[in-house]
Amino acid sequence: SGTWSSGTDMLPPLHALLEERLYITQGVEILPENDYLKIFEPDDSIRYSPFCDDFGPMNLECIARFIEQLTNEFEEFPDCQFIYSVEDGKRNLTNAIFLVGAYMIIKQDSSVEEVCASFGWIPSELVEDYRDATHSVPDFVLSLRDCWSGLAKGKLQGWFAYISEPGGLWEI
Repeated sequence: SGTWSSGTDMLPPLHALLEERLYITQGVEILPENDYLKIFEPDDSIRYSPFCDDFGPMNLECIARFIEQLTNEFEEFPDCQFIYSVEDGKRNLTNAIFLVGAYMIIKQDSSVEEVCASFGWIPSELVEDYRDATHSVPDFVLSLRDCWSGLAKGKLQGWFAYISEPGGLWEI
């Protein structure tokens, strides 16, 4: 499997994700001209909007849009590998990791354990636990694993589903 280095001190050399189609990094904005390597940038509708000092996982609408956008990129450029260049900061990286993990659970039917193993190379100090909407010290936090487990449980219960048809449909 291939590896990439972001050229920053933020992440170690990257490991391929999603069947060697996607890499996550911070600090990469320009790539050499190449028909087989592209930067993936989700549109601005996929952002976490805090109410206070909260930091939570992305909502189902953001997850659905992310999956649709990444799927469209993969289909439009079937021979490309993509660099998902994330804005600096722990929260931005955490949300990017969460979204790719959500893609794996919902679109690829990966287990939570498989998703966690896929990101085992990222040092824990580079991600941040999710927290509630207060300015005080949180009395509980949610890890990426907690959130992926909830997503997997919701999928198993049939609370939402991705339907693999041309154009893809969502049931929520």
